[in-house]
Amino acid sequence: MKKTSILFLIFIIFIPILSAQSIKNIKIEQLEIIINQKNDTLKVVNFWASWCVPCVKELPYFAKLSLEIKQKPIQFIFVAVEDTPEKALNILKKKKINIDSYLLDEANANKWIDKIDKNWDGAIPFTLIISANQIIKQHQGELSEEELRKLIISEK
Repeated sequence: MKKTSILFLIFIIFIPILSAQSIKNIKIEQLEIIINQKNDTLKVVNFWASWCVPCVKELPYFAKLSLEIKQKPIQFIFVAVEDTPEKALNILKKKKINIDSYLLDEANANKWIDKIDKNWDGAIPFTLIISANQIIKQHQGELSEEELRKLIISEK
């Protein structure tokens, strides 16, 4: 009985740690591979930063929608830019967001922005909708929950 109780306690303590949000450093070349991976999954890629108020405001909309449509072939990806891992991760944890998250480890934005989208001027938040290795929609600026829903749902 005591062994079962101890195992249960250990399980309760460590499950939140195992499922905790993380943020991984990524180079532009690695991000391009993820974005350009050919499959039937619709990719929703959001570029944001912890210091960007509109970015932080819209993050929960992505998280909520990702849970609502988790049975559909849609992958949500957050990419923090011009940020620190600690600050970005703190926002994700504070908002209880558990979406694939990366910190773009690139210093010179002028060298990588065009690799993402030649029409992007670098302002954030910036969201791409990618299907079959091709950008089909893009949105620069803050999205409301309804705008995000329309942007994504109309594609799947």
